[in-house]
Amino acid sequence: MAKIRREYAGGAVSTTTATLLAATNASSVSITLNATTGWPFGSNKFFVVFDPGTANEEKVLASRASSGDSSITIASDSDRAQDGTTAVSHAAGATVYPVFTAQDADEANELASMWEAKGDLVSLGSADFARLAVGSDNYVLQADSGAGAGLAWGLVDTDNLAADAVTAAKIAAGAVDSAELASGAVTVEKMASDSASRLVPAGTVAATVRSSADTGWLLLNGATVANANSSYPALWDVVPASWKSGTSLVLPNMANRMLEGQSTTALGAVGGSNTVSIGTANLPAHTHSLNSHSHTITHTHSIEHNHGSETFAVSGTVDDNALDMVYDPGAYNSGYISGRDADNNGVIDGTTNTFGMALQKTTSHGHTWSGSVAVDLANYTGTSGASSAANTGNSSGDTGNGGFAGTALNITNAHLAVNFQIKAH
Repeated sequence: MAKIRREYAGGAVSTTTATLLAATNASSVSITLNATTGWPFGSNKFFVVFDPGTANEEKVLASRASSGDSSITIASDSDRAQDGTTAVSHAAGATVYPVFTAQDADEANELASMWEAKGDLVSLGSADFARLAVGSDNYVLQADSGAGAGLAWGLVDTDNLAADAVTAAKIAAGAVDSAELASGAVTVEKMASDSASRLVPAGTVAATVRSSADTGWLLLNGATVANANSSYPALWDVVPASWKSGTSLVLPNMANRMLEGQSTTALGAVGGSNTVSIGTANLPAHTHSLNSHSHTITHTHSIEHNHGSETFAVSGTVDDNALDMVYDPGAYNSGYISGRDADNNGVIDGTTNTFGMALQKTTSHGHTWSGSVAVDLANYTGTSGASSAANTGNSSGDTGNGGFAGTALNITNAHLAVNFQIKAH
C-alpha cells in the first residue's frame, strides 16, 4: 500500500467513548471522547484501538482537527479494520487510545533495510520503498516513470531540460569551464533556443547559401509577415518605421542588392540601381584625332546667253575734231563700228571688234575721250553653263568630339549570390 504520513504524540491517556461506533459507517463518523489529553492532532491520521485485549478489538485510522477538539473522526469504512483487525460495533463507554501498530514498525523497518551501499538512494515505488544504487561518476539523477524506483541515473540532454531551466544567474562565475565538460558533452543541439538567441540579437543581418531561413531568422525577400508585432516582438522593436504596416512587417527584398553602411540615407532604406545612364556633364573633357585624308569634288556649270538689243555710244575729239562712234551689232558678234574724223581717217574693224585709229596728222596733238555704255538688261535671257574638272585635295589632321549610343551602363559587381536573412527573436 502507499505510504502515508501519520500523526504521533507521546503521553496520550486511555479514555472511553461517549458515543456508539457501529460495525460499519458508509461515510464520515465522529466519536466523542471523555478525555483527549496528550492525543495527536493535525491534518494527518493516526491509529486508534477500540476495546483492546477483547474479542471486539479493532484498530482504525482516525483524525483530530485541533488540540481542543474532544472528538475523533473516522472518514470512511476504508479506515476501519486496520492492522489485521475486524470491524465490529463498539458501545458507548468502550476503551480507546492511540496505538503504535505493526504497520508502523514494518514501514520503518522496510525503509531502514533499503540502504545497502554507499550512495544508495531510496524512493517510493508503485507500492513499496525501492532502492536506487549509486550511479556512475558525472551522471545525474533523472525522473524515470519506467524505473521501479521512479528514478534513474543518466546524462542530461536537451529533451530533459526545461526551457530556461539553466540561466546565467544560476551558474556561478567560472563554475563551468572546458576541464569540467566531457568531450562533445555540450553541442549546439543541446543548447536551449533562448540561450542561442541571446548570442545574436534580433535585427542582425547575415548572409547564407541556404534557400530557406535558419530557425529564428527571416529571409529578406520582400515578404509581408502578418502579426509580426506579437510573433517577433524583439525584431519589431528595432526595425525602422518604414518596414511596418499596421501590425505586419514588410521585409525589404535584397535580391540583386548589396549591403551599404548607413550615412545620409535613412536607416533601413532600399536604394540604388545596377544600371546607370551617363550624361554629357559626367564625361571628362577629351579629344578625338582624325588622320589626314583626301576629298574628291566634281561639279558642272552650264551658262547660255541671249542678247537683245545693245547700243554703245561713244563720242570724243581728236585734234579738236569731233568723232562719233556707234556700235549696233544687231546680232551676236556681227556688226561693226565705224568711226571717222573730219578727214575720214580711223576705222574699227567690225569683224574683229578691234579699234584702230589711223590719223594722218603729224603734228603733235592731244586726245580727250569720254563715253558711256547703255545695256538693255531686260533683253538678256537664257542659262549659262560650263564644266570644270574633278577637283581633289588633302586635308590636314583635324580633331573633334565623338558621340555615344546613350544605352544604360551595367555596374553590377562581380559577386557571389547568397540569401540575406535577419534575426527575428
